[in-house]
Amino acid sequence: MVPRPVGPRGVIALGVALSTLGLAGCGDEVVITAPEPSPAAVRLSVPTRALFDVGATLQLSAELIDAVGRPVPGGGAQPEWSSDDPGVLTVNQSGLVTAVTEGTTRVVVRTGGFESSEQLWVVRDLQGSVALVDVTVLPMDGSGPAPGQTVLVEDGRVTAIGPVGSVSIPGAAHRVDGAGRYLVPGLTDAHTHPEEETDFLTYLANGVTTIISLGNHQGAPVLAWRDQIAAGELLGPTIYATGRILDGAQPRGRATIVTNREEARAAVRAQVAEGADFLKVYNSLTTPVFEAIMDEAEALGVAVIGHGVREPGFQGILDGGVSAIAHMEEVFYTHFGSTIDPSLIPAAVAALREAHTWVMPNLSTFERVNAQWGSSAALEGWLGGDLGRYVSPDRATAWRAFHAQVYANRTGSVAPILSFLGDMTTAFHEGGVPFLLATDSPIIPGMFAGYSIHDDLRLLVRAGLSPAEALEVGTRNAGEFVAAHRAGTEPFGTVTVGARADLILLDGDPTQGLETMKRPRGVMVAGRYLSGHRLDQLLEDVARGWHGA
Repeated sequence: MVPRPVGPRGVIALGVALSTLGLAGCGDEVVITAPEPSPAAVRLSVPTRALFDVGATLQLSAELIDAVGRPVPGGGAQPEWSSDDPGVLTVNQSGLVTAVTEGTTRVVVRTGGFESSEQLWVVRDLQGSVALVDVTVLPMDGSGPAPGQTVLVEDGRVTAIGPVGSVSIPGAAHRVDGAGRYLVPGLTDAHTHPEEETDFLTYLANGVTTIISLGNHQGAPVLAWRDQIAAGELLGPTIYATGRILDGAQPRGRATIVTNREEARAAVRAQVAEGADFLKVYNSLTTPVFEAIMDEAEALGVAVIGHGVREPGFQGILDGGVSAIAHMEEVFYTHFGSTIDPSLIPAAVAALREAHTWVMPNLSTFERVNAQWGSSAALEGWLGGDLGRYVSPDRATAWRAFHAQVYANRTGSVAPILSFLGDMTTAFHEGGVPFLLATDSPIIPGMFAGYSIHDDLRLLVRAGLSPAEALEVGTRNAGEFVAAHRAGTEPFGTVTVGARADLILLDGDPTQGLETMKRPRGVMVAGRYLSGHRLDQLLEDVARGWHGA
């Protein structure tokens, strides 16, 4: 029985077998007149979340709706529009908004006795020639802080640094007032697995201007994203990326499986041909296959990053030439045989130093593992907390599935291992083993893209690094690692002339406390300056995109 309209609005004809209603006749039509819908609210429609230039305009609209969200015909009285802060944007009585200056405010519409409002953002991305004036520069190049500096950026690179008044600023340059603020290099997260384009926005909002993607998951087109970002077609951090993980057994469905030397060499050639910046090896490779991968990679001039491949073992992967080990725990599983034995630390330090192999402590990852070991309470707390706003429904489902499969039914405690990993980090740092800042976000449950970098910094400080040393791990070290292992890379990781203009503007001195890193007042990525308002707007867009208003 299907309703069909027969007349004016509100009148519906229903084909009804009247005998089923206890009435005489069959197949007669009964005309039911529905009441006219009554207004219950006014709906404000905004075609976009942000106005990118002062002077830009935006047309808003409003309509009365009933209790279930259906438009109510007739429209009622003419809407009345207003702005809470006309200094940021103005709105005329036809709903046309004009951006006045950067900031945020609410636009309010009233009609038919109802009211609705929407927060709007006026933001500008500054590109081309940008001068950051009167900043204290922390260059992270081994020199100390330099107050009262002007940093000039042109075409994505730092072209001049000097005291205020000594740098010639082009007349067309955009100026950013940095008085009382600190300028540091952008952060690098050296172990990521982005799966959604919105991951790039939360990285940027946390000052992460470069990422190394160590294995594309769920078919994520990371290499294509890398190229789109480099071309200015997509907003995000600079990406260096591997292809799929190379392994001898499937690690949760995300690897290219190679079981003999021929397959190994072919897989390396294929990934290099696709444009991979690095290769990544995983746990289950046999020694002959691992050696074939390393030989072919060396012949093609591509560096390999890896887990602790079990069969060749710790010394075997170092002898094979792995450039970096992802996760301090992988050293624990191989060199230490998963045994807490401090007496083995000096030999590990000596071997890493001899091989010139870098380590990603990834302490933030194991801290999250410890928190959810044998219980889902922590995971549900993270998803239900403030950062859960930035998690897509698909990711929340994936995190819960990962947790159920890997962590939920565990018994005992891994807290002693977490503590020992911290001790290893302390000793490795004191022994001169070079580190990279890394999170394994966002595929590990609870590892939020961008936000988790602050946990990794915090845990490095807990392990004995000073805030300045931890910051160096996330900036200068990353630039040096990529320069040493990826030919033709432009310099980054320092605030120096000639470096890629990846910068963070801060209210406080991070070398005196890293909390200030959590709230950038501006981020520049490859020469594109995003103000604090812009960063807030990006985060709001991510949250609204996944979960609505």
